[in-house]
Amino acid sequence: MKTWITSDSHFQHSNIIKYCSRPFKDVNEMDETLVSNWNSIVDKNDTVLHLGDFAFVKTREEIRKIVDKLNGHIHLLLGNHDDWKLVKDNGFASTRDGIWEYKYGKEKIVLCHYPMMSWNGAFHNRLHFFGHVHSTPSNIFPCQKNSYDVGVDLNDFRPRLLEEIIDKCRTKTN
Repeated sequence: MKTWITSDSHFQHSNIIKYCSRPFKDVNEMDETLVSNWNSIVDKNDTVLHLGDFAFVKTREEIRKIVDKLNGHIHLLLGNHDDWKLVKDNGFASTRDGIWEYKYGKEKIVLCHYPMMSWNGAFHNRLHFFGHVHSTPSNIFPCQKNSYDVGVDLNDFRPRLLEEIIDKCRTKTN
């Protein structure tokens, strides 16, 4: 079993294609690509940490249809576009809001939908992973050495192995 991390999938959000210059002709192509990319690497028993802005829908049924298409046990940390009433007890392994202090092996990682200037343990080399800002490879949000934008726009429109992102943070120089 592996642990993956991602953020800002924005399933069913047609305007995100324009807002973030996503390379899709329409929301159907975007959603199909996101699901295909996800399921090509995530197994049924894997863990996925999703740091918010999962989908842009109006009903619980729409959320559940998307969740049911995706492999893994998805733990959702709410973003500004997620509605607690739509996601709570609706196919996610867990749902939470705010800041999540996540332990992975020896690492203690601070997860939040939003990037933070400082966080618990920041000055003791604790990591912080976030979404919200829609960094791209050509426009990376400036952040602390021990933090990283896990959003799909920066990460080939797919979840990334948590270990990979930890290593990336531990070796980056900015």
